Amino acid sequence: MTNKMKLYPAKTLLTKNGDEGMMDYLFTPYGLMLLRTLGQTLNRTDKILMPVQTEAINISLVTAGEANLIVNQHNLHLSRGCLLLKTIGSIIQLIDCSEDYDMQVLDVSDEFVNDVMQGHVPPMMQPHMKEWMLRLSEDEQHMWHHMTDALRLAIQRDYNQMVKAQAAAVIQFVHDLILNANKDISPGHLRNVELFNRFLQLVNKYGTRHRRLEFYARELCMNKTYMSNIISATSNKKASRWIEEANVARIKTLLRHTDLSIQQIAYEMNFPEASHLSRYFRRVTGMTPAQYRGWK
Repeated sequence: MTNKMKLYPAKTLLTKNGDEGMMDYLFTPYGLMLLRTLGQTLNRTDKILMPVQTEAINISLVTAGEANLIVNQHNLHLSRGCLLLKTIGSIIQLIDCSEDYDMQVLDVSDEFVNDVMQGHVPPMMQPHMKEWMLRLSEDEQHMWHHMTDALRLAIQRDYNQMVKAQAAAVIQFVHDLILNANKDISPGHLRNVELFNRFLQLVNKYGTRHRRLEFYARELCMNKTYMSNIISATSNKKASRWIEEANVARIKTLLRHTDLSIQQIAYEMNFPEASHLSRYFRRVTGMTPAQYRGWK
């Protein structure tokens, strides 16, 4: 088997008003890397209320406009210069965005990162880890554009080894930016944040099967009350609420993006009956699953 990368023709996306946006695809034997500029491919006439789950490591830089979104149950406001890192398994819900909202996005599989980083996926890029958001300086934005322009040129010219080198440089650049942005946080707070991130990682991974706090306390090897107090103090939200919101986000994804029946979704989400899922969903959202599925 050869390691030669193959560049597929750009896929043209059309918006309702006929504008075009281009997406460049790059495949390797180990996974998929996708570099794109969203341009006008977003439908800006409607709010995008459907949560989706990432299947790749996603690094994006806002180049224009503003947007409000929810990532892993965190409310985020993005504007020009914001860099956002989302790992595999992140749940994203775009609430609204300005008419001029645009961003550059680099999607890479963990296999591709493992390849270009010579066997080491940075801990912050492991599946189900929390998202990271930074505001870049003008110099840092120029550096991002310089590096991604070089990466795009390498893709277009089919310079395989240069593609790997440039991708590794971008990933390392983002890694170093995040580390530098967090170097002044106190050790005590960092420990609490690390615990909170581990808790979220567990919720993102096991939340559809385990909804009791005792499970997460056992996984974290600590007392349930102590864990709950740290989660609440660090995030201003109860641990049980994080679990509920993760489950509801997953249920919403299944309702909007699959044809599964409510009974099938209940089975998928480890509820004994569809009625149990409906009561759970209604208590958190104020509407039934059927109402949400039919709501535009």
